[in-house]
This record gives sequence, structure tokens and C-alpha cells, in this order.
Amino acid sequence: MFIFTCSYELRHTAKNAGLMWSPVLKKWYTQYYSIAINLKKYADDSALKEFAKSEIQITDKAPETVWPKGLTPRPYQLRGVHHATTRYRCLLRHDPGTGKTIEAALCMNAIRGKTLIICPPFLKINWMREINTWCVPKRSVTLVETGEIKLYDLSADVLIVPDSLVANSYVRQALLSHKFEWLFIDEIHRFKSHDAQRTLAVLGGQKGRTNYGGLIPLATRVVGLTGTPMPARPIELWPMLNALAPQVIDHMSRFKYAEKYCNAFFDGFGWNLNGASHQDQLHIRLKEKFMHTVKKSEVLTELPDKIYDRVYIDSSELKKDVASFDKQAMADIAVDDMTTKALGKLAAHRRDLGEAKTAFAIKYIKDLLNDMDESILVFGWHKSVLKSLCTGLSEFEPFLINGETDNKTRMAYVDEFQSNKNRRLFVGNIQAMGVGLTLTKATRVIFVEYSWTPSDNEQAEDRCHRIGQTRAVFIQYLVVNETIDEWVLDSISQKQKNIKRIVG
Repeated sequence: MFIFTCSYELRHTAKNAGLMWSPVLKKWYTQYYSIAINLKKYADDSALKEFAKSEIQITDKAPETVWPKGLTPRPYQLRGVHHATTRYRCLLRHDPGTGKTIEAALCMNAIRGKTLIICPPFLKINWMREINTWCVPKRSVTLVETGEIKLYDLSADVLIVPDSLVANSYVRQALLSHKFEWLFIDEIHRFKSHDAQRTLAVLGGQKGRTNYGGLIPLATRVVGLTGTPMPARPIELWPMLNALAPQVIDHMSRFKYAEKYCNAFFDGFGWNLNGASHQDQLHIRLKEKFMHTVKKSEVLTELPDKIYDRVYIDSSELKKDVASFDKQAMADIAVDDMTTKALGKLAAHRRDLGEAKTAFAIKYIKDLLNDMDESILVFGWHKSVLKSLCTGLSEFEPFLINGETDNKTRMAYVDEFQSNKNRRLFVGNIQAMGVGLTLTKATRVIFVEYSWTPSDNEQAEDRCHRIGQTRAVFIQYLVVNETIDEWVLDSISQKQKNIKRIVG
């Protein structure tokens, strides 16, 4: 807290700067750098030291990082690690599929210490797996999944907390009793609303007359990660910049920032902050010290032409109890036993599992389409799954191709998808849409369900990975943790190895 002591004659100076009067202390005060900095000329040594902490200080030499044997990070990932380990606050603005979570693990290897990870609920298992894969030495990990915080071991090296829980009072109080070397805020663009509860809980801020401290002061080093730091408007950047890099925007208040960078104006009903102004200047300021950018188009030579990822879904998040299938049937079938008899035993369960995943898939795809401007292909197997996906995503006007779609309609859909920038979603059956279509407008493929046969999936992937595609293609498989989903993918992987050994 900054406290301003002044004569009665200077009271207007304090009030105009944005300080609040405390009838208890009989003094003016604020918790915000952006307000206190306006009175910097009155600051004593202790206040000046606090102001210095908000500056992005870059160290001369980055510490060396390490990684497990048999794994090799890509050069651009190491550049990201260098950026993050040479300053205490930064943003890794890296395109999806470039491996931001791997970079976080490498940062933890370079500078060791207790780590807090705030991430979307659908990425919590992915984070845990990447940490277990890339961290050297191995770290103990606690995944907080409910507000029953007493059930979890918070003494672990790494705490992973879904951003849906950060505003929970019990979770918040438990975290406030710890200090961290690293705080990684994944998909930090989700904290774009300055007065949303999760934004206040993590980045801090003020709502009404209540001040929220946030989690930033708990960590020595804070890294934001996102592919889209500004989903739509410059005003969405302010909460992040105010919390992590206030000097980038000269410690401006939200309104002052909006005046300069959002072309703010009074429209007769209130202040409109949805515009943009001085964009080039803000871009330069972001790049100078704070933001490290990796675009897939710029690192294509360092990337594979297809980038694969598994998005793990916790079975407890599904409305249907997918664990209640015949486990004995699975126990009796080897991974490489894909006979008609084996498939028959599991066919009904595969449909149930696909249907159970649709609610998660719809929310996940909605978030992607709202936060990014890329176009997406979504594949499934069963009619019921495809129907549910199209219904749940109807606001995006998805195209749908299944076995009943005639050729004339298919080509009309393809032409419209390729040419219309507002139609960004294509949903289809793996076999019905897996051949003969060119959909190079899309750069992301999501499999809600997949085929036992590797070539079926590869053909589907190649709808956008073909001649005319100039960008890397990001391919994601939605996988329910510890279910037949993993079993199917392991089977596919084994088949692919056999195919490569024989025909290359």
C-alpha cells in the first residue's frame, strides 16, 4: 500500500491522482502503482524501491536449461526460455501448437523452485503430462480439481489450478499462504475482463470500492502464455499489462489507456472503449522488453509439417459415466487385436464415449473460435456425435458432411468454406469427408472421435494438409484419460510404426 501524507492544501492533488481517503489512518492511500506513480515526485526511498520493482529488468545472461535424454526442444523454444529466464515478468505470445508448456518446463529446469500453474480446466492434464515428461529432475505435482482444498497436498513442487477455481475463497486463501518461484498463467487472454472474478483473483484490480491483490505478488517470476493476447480489442490487453508490465503503458489507469490506445469517446450513453488507436506504438512497446512472439509462419523450417497434440479430458468432467463399460472385455483383448469380434464388443461403448465427449468438445471449440481467427475441421464417427456438435456450435454456422451428403452439396460447402472468411467451422464424418476435398483454409484439425485405421485419420488430416497449404497444420485428438480412447490411439501408433517399417 502506498500512503500519501500531505497538507490540507494538497488534498486536491491526492484526490485528483486517484488516491482514497482513509478516515482511520487520516491519510490518503492506494494499492496501485498506476495511481501512485502519478505522485512519484513526492515519493520517499521506500516508495521509489517499489516503483523500481514494476520495471522490466533484463539480466545479462540467461541460466542454462536442461532436458531429458531422448528429447530435444526446438531452437525457437529455447529462445522463448531465454526470454522468460532473463526477466521477472514477460509474455510468451506463441501460436498454438508451438509447445508453450514445454518451454515452461524448461524454464523450471533452468531456475528451480516451487511453481504455480493457472490454466483452463481442459488443459490441466496436458500440463501435468508435459511436466512429467520434460522436467529434470522429476517434480511432485498436485492437480487441484475441486474447492475441497484440504484434500490436496500443497507442499508439492508444482501446483496446477484450473482458472475456474481461482476465485474460490478456500482455494485462494490456501494459495496466499505460499510463495512461488514461478507463476505460469496459461491462455492469459481469458483474463481480458478487468472486473471478472477470475481476473481480480489472479491479476488483481478494483471493483467498486473493493481492492483485490491477485496472485502476482506470490511469485518471483510470472509468465503469461497465449497465442492470442488480444482476442479482439486493445482494451482487452489492459488487465494483463496493468498487472505484469505497467511501465509498458506508462502506468496508465484503464481510462487513460483507453483514451490513448482505444480511441475512447462518449457515445451519448456512456464511454465507448471498443476502438483502437496508436496501434503501431503499442506494438513496439510490447515487443521492446515484455513480449516474445513465435508465429508458425515464421518458424516453419523448425516445425514438422503436422503438429500433433492430445487434449486430455478428465472422465470426472463428463456427464455420462464412461467408466462403467465392460472392463473384462477390454482385459481380454490385446491392443493389436483389432478383429471384428473385438471391435464388436467395444462398438457400443465407443459411441457412448463419443457422445459423452461432445459437451467438452463444444465448449473447447467455442473457446478456440471466439479467441482466435483460424478455421477448424472437426471429425467424428457416429451420426449422434456429429449432430450434437453441429447443434451445440450452431452460432458458427458449421458445414456438415456425412454419408448422406450428395456430391453437389459437398462441393458447394467446400467452395463456401474456402471463400467465406465468416464461415470457419467444418464438421464431418471421418470416412465421408476424408477424401476428395480441399480445405486448406483450415490450419487446425480436431478429432472428437477417431478411426481404428491409421490411414482413415491421415486422409482426414490431409483435407487441409495438401498442395496449397502454406502453414503448419495443428492436429488435436480429444482423449478421455485412462479409457478406451488411449487404447485406440496406442493401437493406431503401433500400426503406424509397422506401416513405416514395411513401406516407409
